[in-house]
Amino acid sequence: MRPLPLVSTLVTLLAFSGSASADLDPGPAPVAPTSVTLTAGASVEASAEVDDILLVLDLPLAAIELREAGVEEVEIGEALDAAAESGASAAAATEVLAVESEEIKARGKHKGLGLYVRSLLAQGYRGQELAVKIRERKADFTLTDDEKAALKEQLKAKHEEEKALRKAIHERRKALKAEGKKIKIHAPELHERLEKARITAKAAKAEGKSAKAAVKRELREDAAERREEKAEKREERAEKREEMVEKREAMVEKREEKAEKREERAEKREERAEKRDEKADKRDMKAAPK
Repeated sequence: MRPLPLVSTLVTLLAFSGSASADLDPGPAPVAPTSVTLTAGASVEASAEVDDILLVLDLPLAAIELREAGVEEVEIGEALDAAAESGASAAAATEVLAVESEEIKARGKHKGLGLYVRSLLAQGYRGQELAVKIRERKADFTLTDDEKAALKEQLKAKHEEEKALRKAIHERRKALKAEGKKIKIHAPELHERLEKARITAKAAKAEGKSAKAAVKRELREDAAERREEKAEKREERAEKREEMVEKREAMVEKREEKAEKREERAEKREERAEKRDEKADKRDMKAAPK
């Protein structure tokens, strides 16, 4: 998985999320996601009984999963910006992205996710109600520039209210823990799915690295074999040149031997001629009158 160029938005959401807790108790059984409204006191109590810290940590995974499903990074960034501007938690953003990923697999992709999420958050949708509205979308979503500006102002207006609500939930959760109440994990199934996807991606990345290393080894081996083949060919050519030199030397030696034999034969002929001359001289001397 290559990193998103949405780091600043992700960091902002993760840092802003007030639901992080270091002493979680997963509780005896999973619970379904709890709908959070901006005003109901009962919602504070219900929300305080579960902790969404794992979904907070899962936000980068959900963003990557959605990008890999085909959603443009600009739209993902706009959805995350909307969550940050409205004061929604990183866990809420994780659920939005995860639900959209599931819907894309089921119905295909529609443009305008960022604007659609911005519109829903401005209207006050949270929790399961927000997830339901994400699933209800059947077409692309667009807004005029004026409508976008109006939404931005609405989100700003809800920011402090959302922040206060989340603070109340956090304080109530601390109190419940102090009372010895076990805090359950919010949306454990979603966390499990994202964690499996992370493990699968990590394994695939490791396999990819291993395959890449194997290919490099093969290429190095092929290159070494080619170098060896070239060296062998050079040696063969050198051997052939040596053989040719040896043959030429042998031919020269034979020519020299032949030349020596010719010289020997010539010398012998000269010796015989000299002997004949000596004999002729002796006969002439004998035949001469005294």
